[in-house]
Amino acid sequence: MEARHLVERLLDDESLTADLKDEAAKRLLKWGVARVEEIAADSVIAEEERWDRLADVRNVMKRINERVGPIRPECQPVCVELLLEEIKSGEDHE
Repeated sequence: MEARHLVERLLDDESLTADLKDEAAKRLLKWGVARVEEIAADSVIAEEERWDRLADVRNVMKRINERVGPIRPECQPVCVELLLEEIKSGEDHE
């Protein structure tokens, strides 16, 4: 699966970061791009599983956008970072 095309689709979807200010949006996009590239490069998972994981990444980004968007702009980057750390922590325990 071509990562470049998948990353472009992610970056073109403004709804994933529409409520975030620049610094918070960049951090969330950086995480999303890394996850998409990782999923695209994984040759072991089945195609259906790959699409499910890609959908999960987009859903997580949307939820973070919705949750952090209403927070004061200067606090958004820290909030995004904390939520991403929480996700990483949960993945480490799986």
